[in-house]
Order: sequence, then C-alpha cells, then structure tokens
Amino acid sequence: MTQQLSELETLRPRRRRQRVTSLTVGLTLVAILILMALLAPLIAPFDPNVQTMSSRLLAPSAQHWFGTDGFGRDLLSRVIYGARPTLLLVSLILVLTIPAGLLIGITAGYVGGWTERLLMRITDIFLSLPKPGDRAGAGGDSRPWPDERRTGAGTDQLAAVCPSGTR
Repeated sequence: MTQQLSELETLRPRRRRQRVTSLTVGLTLVAILILMALLAPLIAPFDPNVQTMSSRLLAPSAQHWFGTDGFGRDLLSRVIYGARPTLLLVSLILVLTIPAGLLIGITAGYVGGWTERLLMRITDIFLSLPKPGDRAGAGGDSRPWPDERRTGAGTDQLAAVCPSGTR
C-alpha cells in the first residue's frame, strides 16, 4: 500500500504556493521602473519638453492622463522621462554609499572597543538628521522650517556667525 501512495506522489508532484512578499513586490516595481526608463521614447505619448501654451494646466483626461503643467507639457511624459535621471542618481548614490558603509561596519566590527563605539555614534548622528526627502515625501511641503519662518530664513544666525565686513 505504501508503494502505491509513493507512485501517486511521483505522478502528481506537489505545487508550492507562491507567496507574495515585499521582496517580490519591490523587485517587480524596480523592474517596471527600469523598463519604463529604457523604453521611454516608445512609451511616452508626447515629447516631455514641447510647450503648448494653449493646453496649459489641463486636468487629467483621456489625452493627458496626468494632465499638463503651467507650460502645457504632458506630465505623464515628463514622469516617464524623469525615471532616467532618477535611476542614474540612485545608482550613483548606491555605488558611493555601499562601499563606505561596508568599510565603516567592517572596521567597527574588526577593531572593536572605542573605535566601534565612536564609529557607531557617528553613524547614529547621521541617521538622526532629517533627510531632505523626508520633508518632500510628507506632503510636498516646501515651506521653511518653523524657526526659519520666525528669523527670516536664518539671516539672524548668519549675522551672528559672520562679521559685518564679510557678508
């Protein structure tokens, strides 16, 4: 009887159910972004730099899916073409920061002691600073920080640091 069961299992192999993880979702989105950047001239419905003043500030429609900007340029085309410099910048940042992070981490782990504590505190300081993208992603607020509104965009701090003859 056990032999019959094993024969059935070999005839009908089990299929594992594919789980959708954040890794697969992220890799899929990155692949779509790369394909979109590579195929931008074929995908984009309009030239992203052509200005048509008669069609400025149009709402999204069947012709302009994302609408148009103040100069009449198609926003979807600008987003598609904008993927190219974005990917270039992200690649450059990764090429520069990954080796630096590896060097700091390996040095801290290998040497240990006060060197590790110092390098980790410096890393903590950098991680605690707000990144420019954090403000932009939180609603696209481009207004100055609250203390800059009160003091006139930091001019009081500049006056305290710079003598009057150097400004």
